[in-house]
Amino acid sequence: MNSRRLVILGLLSWGILPHGFHPSEVAAQTAHSDIVFSYSAGHVVIDPGATPGVATGEFPVDGFFSQFESNPGFASENDVGFGINPGDIIAYSVLDDLHFWNGSNFASPTANTQIRIENNGSADTIVHGASGTLQGGFAPLDNGIGQADGIGDFHSHVDFFLEPNDGSPPPAFGVYGLKLSLSTSFIDVADSEPFFIAFNFGLDSQGFTDAVQQYASLLAPSLDGDFDSDGDVDGQDFLSWQTGGVTNPPSGIDLLAWQDNYGTNSGMPSIASIAVPESTTGLLVLIGSTVVLLNRYPLQKGGT
Repeated sequence: MNSRRLVILGLLSWGILPHGFHPSEVAAQTAHSDIVFSYSAGHVVIDPGATPGVATGEFPVDGFFSQFESNPGFASENDVGFGINPGDIIAYSVLDDLHFWNGSNFASPTANTQIRIENNGSADTIVHGASGTLQGGFAPLDNGIGQADGIGDFHSHVDFFLEPNDGSPPPAFGVYGLKLSLSTSFIDVADSEPFFIAFNFGLDSQGFTDAVQQYASLLAPSLDGDFDSDGDVDGQDFLSWQTGGVTNPPSGIDLLAWQDNYGTNSGMPSIASIAVPESTTGLLVLIGSTVVLLNRYPLQKGGT
């Protein structure tokens, strides 16, 4: 745990409010939340929480704890019906670059913006806009979170720092996201499904709520025929198919997937664009094109 926080919590345990601290600032840092997990059906399973797939934290914009957060933690405890094997080690993998929601849409974070994660028992992990996949592991330990005790209880926190935080211009306001999965040293249990931790930095409550929903939509299951990955199957996907935006263009099987799912969506809000109703004429043209193209390209996987 970060040394600054240890000092403050030590003073608070003696009933001392450090000079210059507002009670609300201290209350925010002594608040507590956890990502709860367990083992089930051969996998690490994350408890869905308030927004399935998305846990949350908050980077204060100023004060002693500016751009620092130690929540959420990670927990699996017997007294609430969870728990894992005694001595199991838990680590995480970073599955993607640092995500950033600017209040209106997803954008690339500035080049010098990063989240540094102070791990337990392993070196710090740095996640930025081009860091890619950062795999956790156990020999040696990478991206370590902690170890279960002798009865299988697990509860541990790592510390998150939004940087730069050295007097240079701070990162842009918005919601920064880490896409992670959890791993265990127990060899018979596979990694968890991906999830996000979304950290608010400077948005109001409604803006943060909206951003969390956008992060949840990034985890929506994919649809056959959704070639542009925007959460629905529409005319834009047909154009993607025409221009080679599929695995084996121009495949008749891919085209049938588009036809079968035309007009459907993943059940989650679309991220990449706002859907615009298409005219009946446009739809008839697309259907006509489909018939012509199906005659041209045989329905065999990978057909050319």
